[in-house]
Amino acid sequence: MSQTIASFFDRLSSGWDAHSHVDPKKVLSLLKKAGIREGDHILDLGCGTGVLTPFLLSSTNGEIIGLDVSAGMIEEAKKKYAGEKRVRFINADFYSYEDEAFDLIVCFDAYPHFLNAKGFAKKAHSLLKEGGRVAIIHDCGRAALGHFHEGMDETLSRELKAPEEEIKPFLPYFDCILAEEDETHYILLLAKK
Repeated sequence: MSQTIASFFDRLSSGWDAHSHVDPKKVLSLLKKAGIREGDHILDLGCGTGVLTPFLLSSTNGEIIGLDVSAGMIEEAKKKYAGEKRVRFINADFYSYEDEAFDLIVCFDAYPHFLNAKGFAKKAHSLLKEGGRVAIIHDCGRAALGHFHEGMDETLSRELKAPEEEIKPFLPYFDCILAEEDETHYILLLAKK
């Protein structure tokens, strides 16, 4: 399943940045809700070409690991941030990834591509320090996201549910700090139990 997603995004990687745009003020506002602290060791999960990287760099002085299943996306990210010493980009499948513990896992505009929600919650729990947090963030609402993913089959993406439904697989491992959505954004913030 991950290979299908990797191949899909590999094909899009070279032109991704030309078509993917974010509102810096909105992104910073959403990241502020994640409570990033100085020194946080952050996993930018589903990092793509490093869209979130400059915002994370300005939010903490800790190390940032960008992880993506698409080798093409990681290659583009490495080109963009070749001189940045606090960032490492790694091509790997999150569900089998092993590394040191993180303070925060941020999954920005990528969560519906993680098809196994229970496996996601369990893996995130294993990669976090005590009190570590997971932030699932979208800079659009579910309607816009659904429109964007329209036509994708179930091997590439799944429908994002309402926050109160989406947090259920996390509850054995996490406490919910924030679950909110409107037509402009979607955020789940969870703290490791």
